[in-house]
Amino acid sequence: MFALFLGALLLVCVSPGPNVFLCISTGLQRGAMAVLQVVGGIVVASMIFLALSMAGIVGVLSRSPAVFAAVRVAGALYLIYLGLRMLWASREPLAFESRAQSGPHPLLQGFTTHISNPKAIVFWTALLPQFIDPQQSLAPQTLRLGVVAIAVDAAILSGYGVVAAKLRHRFLSTAFASWLDRIAGGFFVLAGAWLLTQ
Repeated sequence: MFALFLGALLLVCVSPGPNVFLCISTGLQRGAMAVLQVVGGIVVASMIFLALSMAGIVGVLSRSPAVFAAVRVAGALYLIYLGLRMLWASREPLAFESRAQSGPHPLLQGFTTHISNPKAIVFWTALLPQFIDPQQSLAPQTLRLGVVAIAVDAAILSGYGVVAAKLRHRFLSTAFASWLDRIAGGFFVLAGAWLLTQ
């Protein structure tokens, strides 16, 4: 069961989503240290989800259509806001290094993106419980699998971002910064719009 859990976890972590794109974008624009701060914010949000999951609160919230819809809408609106901000930034003739210093603190950006991501709630309420043995104590199993999930996710996201940071000096130009903002902004707006229609 643990091997199956790891396989499912790897598929979830590697698949593109707001966290992956945020880490790549941050690595290209701000460098490796900023990526680690983004991942730190994501880890803090994941630890909150883990604590709520162990308390059974996430399961209760996910079964409430109104609460889940509110989280989904909040996440969607945040992604749209982030995307529009990036699209607006692409119009400004700033150098790449100046552009990299603009925007929210990476730690806050990582935390906010993950805590408002419905994909995270689905993971903690739908995927994780499938690998828990109901015949054994639930809290230790949830803690063990949750810690593994957080560690694997952090390692994969850091890998994406650090590789992007290694490549950033090949792309240090105002034109590239503008195109990166357009691509990232478009992705976040589309992801937010898709969430609103679900």
